[in-house]
Amino acid sequence: MFNKCDLTKTNSKLEKRLLKAMEEAIGRWNMFSENERIIVGISGGKDSLTLLTLLSKKYKNLLAVHVQLSPENDVSFKKYCENLTEFYIIKSNILSDIQDQKKNPCFLCSRKRRKLILEFAEQENIRKIAFGHHRDDVIETLLMNIIYSREISTMLPLQELFSGRFEIIRPLYLIEEALIQKYALEQKFPNIKQACEFESVTKRKYMRKVINSLQNDHPNINIKNNIFHSLKFIKKDFLPFPIFTEK
Repeated sequence: MFNKCDLTKTNSKLEKRLLKAMEEAIGRWNMFSENERIIVGISGGKDSLTLLTLLSKKYKNLLAVHVQLSPENDVSFKKYCENLTEFYIIKSNILSDIQDQKKNPCFLCSRKRRKLILEFAEQENIRKIAFGHHRDDVIETLLMNIIYSREISTMLPLQELFSGRFEIIRPLYLIEEALIQKYALEQKFPNIKQACEFESVTKRKYMRKVINSLQNDHPNINIKNNIFHSLKFIKKDFLPFPIFTEK
């Protein structure tokens, strides 16, 4: 069942703004149709709970899935998700599996969590999986890939996997993290703290710090906005090498 959201019935101006931006992204990239079931990946943080909350106001054919990294007893988190839609927990041993992987532990953890969700999607015969990545994630990923992977690439709003067998969608693609933070406080989301020894030293957190430092040094320029919009204005004539995909 597809419910077109009535913006006049939302709880706040902020929620109206977020819903409008989400609807713009869904429409611009044709993320899903009214008859499709969608898995919503839930980490327990503000981003994924914002995604689930906003989607539940528009689209009722949802299945929220949480990959449990460590023993959790947060009843409020489980109850919150169950009040919005069908909710499923996948228990895992990911943290113990990557304990000795000092190189790229966050990448390995993310890949393993995604694999578990894809396996669940296959079991449920669901093609679309929604994640709560936002505009700041897109910007940070772009710079991380340039610096650490020697390539110009970032997260896509709609990404096919395994020749279209699955599609990752990111409905929060156009939304700034600062607005999500405000929304999380406004909604008083429950928050799960998943124990991870690598959480405070990630490359993403470092990149976020670099971007914030640039912004502080240039208060009259919207650094994040400029980086994001540069993805729309690529001047091929001013690139020294032909654009190609390395095999």
